[in-house]
Amino acid sequence: MSDWLRRDLRLIQLGVIGELRNPVFRFIGVIAALGAGVYAWNQGSLAGTTALALAAWGGRGFALAACLWFGAGALRDQNAHLGAVLRSKPVDGARWVLLTWATGVALWLLLLAGLFLGAMLGQLPHAGLLSIAAHAVGFGRAALIMLPLATLGFALSRLTRSPLGASVIVLAFLCVLAGLQLVPAFLRPDYTQNLPLFVAVSAFLLVVTAFLAERLRRGELRRPLLPALGALVCAALAVGGGAQAQQAAQPPIDGSVDEMMTRQYLQLGRRTPGFWLPDGRGNTVRTAAYPGKILLIYLFAADDLEAARTLPALDAMSREFGAQGVQPLAICLSPDQGDGAALAWAGGFSFPVVSDRTTTKTSPPPASSLATAYATELLPALVVTDRRRRAREILSDAAYSPEQLRTLIQTRLAEEPE
Repeated sequence: MSDWLRRDLRLIQLGVIGELRNPVFRFIGVIAALGAGVYAWNQGSLAGTTALALAAWGGRGFALAACLWFGAGALRDQNAHLGAVLRSKPVDGARWVLLTWATGVALWLLLLAGLFLGAMLGQLPHAGLLSIAAHAVGFGRAALIMLPLATLGFALSRLTRSPLGASVIVLAFLCVLAGLQLVPAFLRPDYTQNLPLFVAVSAFLLVVTAFLAERLRRGELRRPLLPALGALVCAALAVGGGAQAQQAAQPPIDGSVDEMMTRQYLQLGRRTPGFWLPDGRGNTVRTAAYPGKILLIYLFAADDLEAARTLPALDAMSREFGAQGVQPLAICLSPDQGDGAALAWAGGFSFPVVSDRTTTKTSPPPASSLATAYATELLPALVVTDRRRRAREILSDAAYSPEQLRTLIQTRLAEEPE
């Protein structure tokens, strides 16, 4: 490790330690860990869904807090009475901006890690080692929500030399969370499919702030070519990420697979609508890939904790009756296209959990290609098919126990043993 990197890491470490001396941060860390631990304990063995819920709301809450802190912290070293000790030393302006940003990132990631550590310990007695993997995935998702927003707040505050820069980001994010319809889906920073856009935009503003604006203010702008090229690359990535996010938010195109799935319609005694969806592990799941199987097709909302209690029951049925040709298929409906993939990784299920990427809302009536095809007015919904994929049961209870599912399966097996 080079000397300059070792020195910078030491400065970041000292900065984090100095911030943690503030009793407010210690209080936030303890309360977040204890609250998450109690919440996770009450959820029992639902490690995957619990981690997903904590990632959504914990990530958003920490993003708002970190953004406000970054807005104020970005200006502290500009005050002669509150400035850094290194003000009198020949520290490059860009380097100091990046060190300040990295110190804040490390501080808030540490506090966020405490939240998920508390949840993991609270759920460990119920979920076992699965709790560790689930909350590690949840921490990663929450961090990806928090970091771009905090970086935007930091960069805008330094560019404008005012905390109003971060306040604008906070206000915009609160409007998004309040469900303001004027904000298009591809501009929501808490959706996984929009991550390339916000990472690129935040990186672009950070590069401009550190290497151009700060050096220009200090009279250090002598070799601007490399930083300018870096800013242009980030801007190009932002344009590409924005186009990708906008395309993901568009309705299905006529003739596409998603649009063809919408044309189908569920009827009792008729062949169930087929689908072709990603499972979050790099595979594509198709109903046609399970000929001669009794299918248990379960449509649910990613944020419905009550419905999520059915997933472990389906997993138990897959293990118990899989050799007899019973195949559960769970379809996760969420406007965030990463929820299904995260649940597939964090849940540790032995059956496919796929994502309907066309979902725009999950409140009644849900809006997505498969919600339309399965005539779903209310989530969750369970469809039990025979071995020729004809719908034999269409149910809409809030959750299903292993005993209820076992009764449904045994009824089907009595009529179609093979």
